Amino acid sequence: MTVEEIFARFDGAYAESTIAVYRYDFEHFSRWCEEVGADPLNVSPEDLARFEDMELHPSGRAALHLRFSKTDQMGDGKLIPIGAELQEDLARWAERTGGSGYIVRRVYCSGDIGTAMAPCNVRRHVGDIQTRAGLELGGKLTAGSFRVGAALDLLERGVSMEKIMLRGGWDRTSSVMRYLRAWNAVR
Repeated sequence: MTVEEIFARFDGAYAESTIAVYRYDFEHFSRWCEEVGADPLNVSPEDLARFEDMELHPSGRAALHLRFSKTDQMGDGKLIPIGAELQEDLARWAERTGGSGYIVRRVYCSGDIGTAMAPCNVRRHVGDIQTRAGLELGGKLTAGSFRVGAALDLLERGVSMEKIMLRGGWDRTSSVMRYLRAWNAVR
């Protein structure tokens, strides 16, 4: 299916101004994908995280500049704070992988490291880990489960809803509450 066919399906479903904004955002995203050699119709947040997007701030704290995600509809990007332990892990991973390109990569049984990992492989590996651990959670874990899990951990530590929303990229309380209620019921 082409991009024009996708936008044609929107006809009558959304206001013309909404479709115009979607088209503009997609064109902006497509130009960025072209610059980095990605297919705009087959890309995920896991694919977009690159070593080149790591930033060290004057305070000594690190962040990952996530250029696009489903919670960043305007394509402005956002900074994701990284703790010291993860920063050290990423530094070691950068040493093993050459320090450029995608952060999330396939590791073969031989120990060789690929250049990227497809989103379907992330989902499969998360599911495999859940099965091996014998975790019965009322459904399969996904890569998105980590976002919800982190929100639950923050909630249980007494972190305010506002901070949870900022860390998880939610802009509506109703969205984060829907996730927290659903997962809290199975915990």
